[in-house]
Amino acid sequence: MNIQTYRRKFILIAMTAMTACLVLLLTMINLFNCFSVVAEQKDILSILLENGGRFPTFGSPMSKRRPGHSYEITEESEHRVRFFVVTVSPEGDIIHVNLQQIAAVDDQQAAALGQKAAASGQEYGFAGNYIYKVSTREGSPNTHIIFLDWQEKLTAVKSFAFISVISGTAGLAMTFLIVLWLSQRAIRPVIVSSQKQQQFITDASHELKTPLSAISVNMELLGMELGENEWIASTNDQLSMLRRLVDQLICTARMDEEASLYGKKQELDFSELVTDAVTCFMPMAETTGRTIEVNAPEGITMLGNEELLRRMLSVLCDNAIKHARGEGNIVLSLSAKPKAITLRIQNPWPHAKDTAIYERMFYRFYKADPARSKDSIRNGFGVGLSIASKAAQWHGGAIKASPVDKDQICFAVTLRRK
Repeated sequence: MNIQTYRRKFILIAMTAMTACLVLLLTMINLFNCFSVVAEQKDILSILLENGGRFPTFGSPMSKRRPGHSYEITEESEHRVRFFVVTVSPEGDIIHVNLQQIAAVDDQQAAALGQKAAASGQEYGFAGNYIYKVSTREGSPNTHIIFLDWQEKLTAVKSFAFISVISGTAGLAMTFLIVLWLSQRAIRPVIVSSQKQQQFITDASHELKTPLSAISVNMELLGMELGENEWIASTNDQLSMLRRLVDQLICTARMDEEASLYGKKQELDFSELVTDAVTCFMPMAETTGRTIEVNAPEGITMLGNEELLRRMLSVLCDNAIKHARGEGNIVLSLSAKPKAITLRIQNPWPHAKDTAIYERMFYRFYKADPARSKDSIRNGFGVGLSIASKAAQWHGGAIKASPVDKDQICFAVTLRRK
């Protein structure tokens, strides 16, 4: 996973956290605002009911704020607040309708609203643009319902919610731009360091090729002069290992910086690529006394880069053959869905039950063998799986290793088809 991928993940996490916090904050603010407005309207209804369906005279003891009342009565209260009163008998008949403080409804509409509110059985409720309270006076069987017009307050609540959403969206957009700018500045030293490290590995690897070539030529001359002997053969084996190590170092160092140079993806027959890769490694498997069992349906296609896919398949086949130990053959299976391809390579491995190994298996230069043996067949440098993992990531996929049973390991490769 390259630095830019980590940067995108950081931006995604930061913006997700910021969005969640902002949504929670705005939701709480709007709920508090809504509850406050509703509480104020209920307080007005209680004041009206306590005073027989009207506001108390301003300046009287009844007009002063009391504990439990959030609404403060002013000289303009009775002129600003619009309400009407409906009295309903126990049988549900309309006894009286008082429309002195409102002009938006007539007797028929008020009566219909009053009967509906009385039948609801609730003390408080909402009916269109009105909030109401149902009350019965002591000594009277009738029900008194006061309807308060809170359309202006409701419009204010909706406007506040709309403005808060717009402000929150603008804030998130600004935050995104700031995070985008700062994240680029923050990772710039890391990018420079990574580029220098990759350049160093590439330059050092190329510089190593010259002395290796010279040593190889000298060993050939010594072989011609002295004849074959175990020391010359051993040195040539070590030279071959060094050449392969240098090649893998160059490949590893260049994977990230060359990813953008592989060009556009092309339509490929992945089934054919798998078959070709397995065919090349079958003789190698036979030298270890094993066979490669293949279950790859024909005609599975995908958009990808042939070079990277062949490199990934070669690494996985080579890894399965080199590390296959114990009884059993290597099994390769290929399956496809509309949006993804899954490739599985399974081989016997005595360390399959050691789950701690799987966390580090795709690290560069990691080898599960603690002795890091240089077996002539199983030698390696722990770089191949890292290269295969990067190739899979370039195709929008991933490689995961998991135990099948106590002595079988399976590498599952998931690739995006388009």
